[in-house]
Order: sequence, then structure tokens, then C-alpha cells
Amino acid sequence: MRDGDLLIIPKTANYVTVTGQVFNPTAVAYVAGRSAKWYLSQAGGLTQLANKKAVFVVRGDGSVLGAKNNSDSWWSGNALNQTLRPGDSIVVPELAPKIGGRQLGANYAISAGGFVCGFGSGLHPSVTGKRS
Repeated sequence: MRDGDLLIIPKTANYVTVTGQVFNPTAVAYVAGRSAKWYLSQAGGLTQLANKKAVFVVRGDGSVLGAKNNSDSWWSGNALNQTLRPGDSIVVPELAPKIGGRQLGANYAISAGGFVCGFGSGLHPSVTGKRS
């Protein structure tokens, strides 16, 4: 910055961010009364690697609206049906890979993901950028 420059910081964001396993992770202009489902559709929808049951919303104030299967813990509500507010963020986690017919937990998924990426096999083309 130089002497005389003006820095304007808005008091609230006028967008909702959509990150994770969606086709177009982005910031979507806030539209009053819209649900998380609507914002997900604006980001191109969920990829095949998306963990639909684990989608959650981080409110602009830091509180978390969790997936419906987590409603009895410190998470609250069904995130996809909630009306969002400016500054909220939708997070779509990736499915943990299945190895030997069992789905791995989050800690193992990171390790296995590194292993799978290292050999370049088993990943969806949208992740690898390769086409069949």
C-alpha cells in the first residue's frame, strides 16, 4: 500500500463458498432463501467421489451444521436442507476408499489415497485428468 491508497473491507461476505468433491469448487453469489442443495447445484453438483452423507456447512460465524447422520453430536441439523447465509461454506468430503470390501476410516483413507495416487490407479478420471 502507498500513502493515499484506500482499503475497503466489507462487513459481511456476499457469497457462499462450495469446496471439496464438486465439479466446480467456487464462490457463488449469495441469494437469500436458498438451501445448500441449491448452492451445490450451482457448483456443478457432486462428483462420483463425494461422500454425500458427510456434507457439512461451516457458518460464517464458525458454527458447523453437520450431516444428518451426525445430528446427535456437536454438529446440528441436516446441512443440505438448511437455508444458507452470506459467508457460509459448504464442504463436500471425499469417500474413503474401499479395500478388501471394507471402507477405511479417515486416517487410513489419507494413507491409502497417497498409495493409490502414487501408483496412479483407481482414481476417477476427473481427479487424474486422464481420459479413457
